[in-house]
Amino acid sequence: MIEREDEARLVERFINGESIPQLAREYGTTEQIVRNTLLEIGDRMFNPTDQHRPDVQVDNEVELIDRFVNGESIRDLALAYHTREDQVNAVLNRASEHMQTSPEFLDETSTDEDIERVNAQIRHMNRYADRLEEEAAQIAARTDYMNRFTDRLNEETDRLNAKAEPPGKIIAFLVFAVLIGFCIFALATN
Repeated sequence: MIEREDEARLVERFINGESIPQLAREYGTTEQIVRNTLLEIGDRMFNPTDQHRPDVQVDNEVELIDRFVNGESIRDLALAYHTREDQVNAVLNRASEHMQTSPEFLDETSTDEDIERVNAQIRHMNRYADRLEEEAAQIAARTDYMNRFTDRLNEETDRLNAKAEPPGKIIAFLVFAVLIGFCIFALATN
């Protein structure tokens, strides 16, 4: 059995080219357990549990946006609000559209307070844009990691398939074994 705390290292080693037999020897377990563990990890990566959460509307969108701007990830916010990541994205997209369609304009009658309010809104929008870029970079890195993991699983599957005996040889061997058994049975009964 491979412990949860060892899984990240297992995947890293697998992605970096170590084979399932090598990993099985290192972890003192069978190839089947390593293979099953890698498949379970892949399933968790491609099918995160938050996809199965019900649609829940976020009650306090302003708080969610502030938490996002202050550094919380979309995934963490989805967990905190007991909703899915696409629900959090919808709230953030609505906020972005609102910020883009309702700019405040300053003119010669604007007070220092008006100017400060607009500057604060611009700072907030800039932090929001920075956070979106950070989140996009994290998603791209996660996608790259998942692609490398999938590529390694495919390579290992191809290696195992190449090692397997062709079905024709297996069937011929079984037919031969049955014929030998039949002949031995026939000789023994005479």
